[in-house]
Amino acid sequence: YVYEQVGRVLVYAHDKNGNLSDELKAQVKNSLQDYRPSGILLDVVATEKVTMDVNATITISNKQRINKTLKEHIENVIRDYLNNFKVNQDLVLADLTQVIMNIDDSLIYDLQYSSLTENYITSPQQIIRPGNVVVTLE
Repeated sequence: YVYEQVGRVLVYAHDKNGNLSDELKAQVKNSLQDYRPSGILLDVVATEKVTMDVNATITISNKQRINKTLKEHIENVIRDYLNNFKVNQDLVLADLTQVIMNIDDSLIYDLQYSSLTENYITSPQQIIRPGNVVVTLE
């Protein structure tokens, strides 16, 4: 993400985890120097990482299929989904619900979130990453 002001360009950068190490910052700044117009200040800054806790209660249609493996699989799908968010990508609960339902449409009957009550709208420099992900199967 690039934020521009007169005479100054801010480049928001991050790695896969949403962090910006000093080494990565130097690499980004060096690679952009050839494209920077003279007289323009170029700063590379970290994105603002927002961790989202997801606590979901999922109703399973076949109670015999409730086990630790299914619970861990659903939690990993949620983590993977949030880890692939881009800068300024909003968390829409309907999209997260669809990702969970796509695991198995006939097995997952219903779900409710206790930690999320509404969509999360990010600001231009924010990136969403998973916090605590807890799934309860019933």
